[in-house]
Amino acid sequence: MKGGSTGEKSVREMFGIPNADSIDTVDVGYRVNGKRILEGITFSLSRGGFVGIVGPNGAGKTTLVKILVDILKPTSGKIRLAGRETSTYGRKELFQRVAFVPQSIDFSFPLKVLDVVLMGRMPYLGRLEIEGSKDYAIALSALKTVGMEEFAARVITTLSGGEKQLVALAKAIAQGTEFLVLDEPTANLDIYHQLKIMSLLRGSAHGGKGVAIVLHDLRLAAKFCTKVLVLDDGRAVNFGEPAEVLTEETISEVFKVRVCVLRNEVDGNTIIDPLEPIP
Repeated sequence: MKGGSTGEKSVREMFGIPNADSIDTVDVGYRVNGKRILEGITFSLSRGGFVGIVGPNGAGKTTLVKILVDILKPTSGKIRLAGRETSTYGRKELFQRVAFVPQSIDFSFPLKVLDVVLMGRMPYLGRLEIEGSKDYAIALSALKTVGMEEFAARVITTLSGGEKQLVALAKAIAQGTEFLVLDEPTANLDIYHQLKIMSLLRGSAHGGKGVAIVLHDLRLAAKFCTKVLVLDDGRAVNFGEPAEVLTEETISEVFKVRVCVLRNEVDGNTIIDPLEPIP
């Protein structure tokens, strides 16, 4: 795997030093009926970091994030959260540390927006316990963070796709975790909602959360993420800072498209201009 960003994690692993502020994947693999979906994935998501997970369709991105949040169990390797394997956490304990926003969310029930966000407080409630004033305050604060506080009394099914994604993000924020893991939250959204969600997630990372996000848009990954993990055919091709990882060579090799990679003179970010598919 190219890039020099795995060295620190490898040293920690070599000497058995746990990192209390990270999720570490160590040589993670996943197979279904003998077919390789993932193999040898090693990287770290630290608090304050914003990791974009990119790759072509079928590269294993969704499988990887489901393994990160213990929805799927790796068939080889380990996932460690704060130095402990995720398999040793109870469900409530894990969901007090990590919030997950899946690729598709079923909002078919006519719940009020505030009630949806309050679901993020479930890991802190006892059996049959109802939300208290603190939970309501946290949920309203989360809605305010994403700019949706005026929608609290609206029925979720009446919202647009972008608004629903903001509510889903508010629910994850209300969960009060140290890590956010999201699977394509910007898919099928207009550019306004894409930029708003990415800006909110970058703000969460700046505030000390660790954020991992699956993205199809390489331009968003280059603009917002502090690190990028490139997957191809279930393997990690590259991991590091966007400028180091999202090169013309790597993109053409993995995505089979010719691109022009430039540097934005305004903010110094990498700009990726797709040119044509490679036959």
